[in-house]
Amino acid sequence: MIPRHITPKIHLALKHRPIVYIQGGRQTGKSTLARNLLSRNYKAEYISLDDLALLAVVKNDPKGFLNSYPGNLIIDEVQMAPDLLIAIKHLVDQDRKPGRFVLTGSSNLFTLPKISESLAGRVDIYRLLPFAQSEIDGKSFHLIDELFRGRTKTLFDIKGKGKQNILKRIIRGGFPEIVLNRNTSLTARWFNSYVTTLLQRDVRDIASIDNLEVFPQLLGILASRSGGLTNFADISRETGVPQTTLKRYISILRMAFIVELVPSWSNKMEQRFVKAPKIFFNDSGLLSYLCGYTEKRFDMDNRALGMAMENFVFAELVKLQSFSDNFFTVYHYRTHLDEEIDFILERNDGSIIAVEVKASETIKPDMVKHIKSFRSKYPDKFLSGVVFYSGKQVIPLGDKMYAVPVDALWGG
Repeated sequence: MIPRHITPKIHLALKHRPIVYIQGGRQTGKSTLARNLLSRNYKAEYISLDDLALLAVVKNDPKGFLNSYPGNLIIDEVQMAPDLLIAIKHLVDQDRKPGRFVLTGSSNLFTLPKISESLAGRVDIYRLLPFAQSEIDGKSFHLIDELFRGRTKTLFDIKGKGKQNILKRIIRGGFPEIVLNRNTSLTARWFNSYVTTLLQRDVRDIASIDNLEVFPQLLGILASRSGGLTNFADISRETGVPQTTLKRYISILRMAFIVELVPSWSNKMEQRFVKAPKIFFNDSGLLSYLCGYTEKRFDMDNRALGMAMENFVFAELVKLQSFSDNFFTVYHYRTHLDEEIDFILERNDGSIIAVEVKASETIKPDMVKHIKSFRSKYPDKFLSGVVFYSGKQVIPLGDKMYAVPVDALWGG
């Protein structure tokens, strides 16, 4: 079993909060993580609402069902019975004993106002994404925490392994079953089954939708636009889906942790920023499957490689975000003067790391011109600028700016 970096944070939460909710997409390892808690000095009963007979009992009498479990309880796939959360609230209000409930779910129930309001102040929420590359390699190095702490000297200990190593990781992604199964010939079949199950189960769990046949087309179109500004009008024309319906469908894919909309960073005192969000997939392996990416195609298509590399870095950043010691938000940056930075990582104290992603194995001085411009405008916020590239060495690019191998995201 590959240890998850988020586990210590969950164990700490179990000592202080009555409810811990582990949310994440299908097949990201939530059930495995929840079961593993039982082997680490956390005593509880484990049930899964994948059991249809049990699910029927829960839906019929949520309160009576919970009363039959007086001790700690792990409930897997809780999104199957959202009303159960209301009954859990009433029990917790009577007894706020830490660690009473561990819940897992394949959709973000806490975007629903009724659920969010009922459990506010009672629950710690943790997002479990596919494996981070550092988890796969068994490394504890956390690049973003190092940068926020100002430990830039540690960068120079990192050596990249080259472009081909990165390409293999992009295509593989981080889903546990893909990572642990060395038979790559089955990868496409697995992703095909994954998408089918996603649509038939998770999408139907989140919302009652009859027109499911549009979703495979929509996923393909969104994948082809990864890293681009989200233009709902264009996507609507391409799919034939009205914009209001399209926005609802994309919200459903976000609730299922398939895609993310990355908001634009802005200085609230100025009005010159492009406000449209960018869209990314949470797993580069799924993106590669949907777009038909292969190492051979990457060698022939620099545009495809650039899009895939940017999405890969995004996915690693949000995984690092999920178990970081710093509370930071991922944005993109674009002005009406066409100044663009791929990612802005803003900590809750306002300090910022600017990130560019380049598929090239070499570095050119103009690759940091927009980061330099940003630094000059916001010197009090700027901590450092990083250009991730496919090379093997860390290269200083000026004051607080570095070209860094992509491998640094998992410690090289």
